[in-house]
This record gives sequence, structure tokens and C-alpha cells, in this order.
Amino acid sequence: MTNVGVEVITLRGLRAKLLDLEMGAPQRVDFLLLLLVEQGEGGHVVDFVTHLLHAADVLLVRPGQVQQWRLDAGLEGLLVLVSPSALGPSVGLNSAALRSGAF
Repeated sequence: MTNVGVEVITLRGLRAKLLDLEMGAPQRVDFLLLLLVEQGEGGHVVDFVTHLLHAADVLLVRPGQVQQWRLDAGLEGLLVLVSPSALGPSVGLNSAALRSGAF
């Protein structure tokens, strides 16, 4: 993710970019992540709670949360990654509001 802006990538593209080791390690994100599941099943761990994912599910990970990928090979979808600075000024949000989920 770049420091400022919005990035859209498929789960297939993410798998191609990252090593399996990187995908499976817990990571604290500093951006907003929106996952739109198109097909398949899998899981995603957010703040050490596993969320089971199926087609048509949407998952939001806020800046400051800890995530860990549990992507089964058949899980496909789109990721929208948004830096807090890309949202903040345009909608009056700051990083604290994003982290707290107060929007």
C-alpha cells in the first residue's frame, strides 16, 4: 500500500505479490482494508478472532487492527486498501476515528 491513496487488487494478485510466509504472519495494518468476497470460502483473522468468509461477504479491517490471512486456494475477491490520509480530509475523519470505528 502506498502512503497516500487507494489501491484495488484481487486476492489472486495479492497472492502473486506476497510470499506464503508473509501472508500467514500477523500484521498490524495502518490502512483501511475492505475485502469483497466473490467466490469460495476461507477465513481472515482480525484482532485474533477468525471470521469465516463466503461468497458475497464483506470484511472491514480498520487501521491499527491486527490481521492474519487464512486464504484457501478457492477464495477469490477484491481488496480495496485506503490510506487514512486519503479519507480523512475529504470526510472529516482522523486516524483516531478510523481506529475506533466511529464512522
